[in-house]
Amino acid sequence: MQILKIKTSDKEELIDITDRISKLINIKEGICFIFIRHTTAALLINENESGIKEDIAKILKSTVPEGKWEHNKIDDNATSHLKSAFLNSSLTIPISDNKLMLGTYQTIFLAEFDGPRERELVISFI
Repeated sequence: MQILKIKTSDKEELIDITDRISKLINIKEGICFIFIRHTTAALLINENESGIKEDIAKILKSTVPEGKWEHNKIDDNATSHLKSAFLNSSLTIPISDNKLMLGTYQTIFLAEFDGPRERELVISFI
């Protein structure tokens, strides 16, 4: 198991972490398991293209608008928690020949919704 720390720079952003994960691969065949240790950030796989990244941000913003959410009484970041709930806290990706078996346009993203912060990913190769 390895811990990968990633510093985010904006309130909300999608950060391509594919190369960082790929550099950690230490097995020829198996799976890569990635888990994010936060409730205001998430993981996803999609194309690293500016239009789709804007579309993802737009759909999440329209699905979870700023508002008078109950959690805001405790900590004013309810939208961050709610947006991350629509995505994943973990991903499992096959490995073959020491490489992630991602499709041609697939990219692993860390989705930040409450930044800037330092995020921790737990990565296991099985």
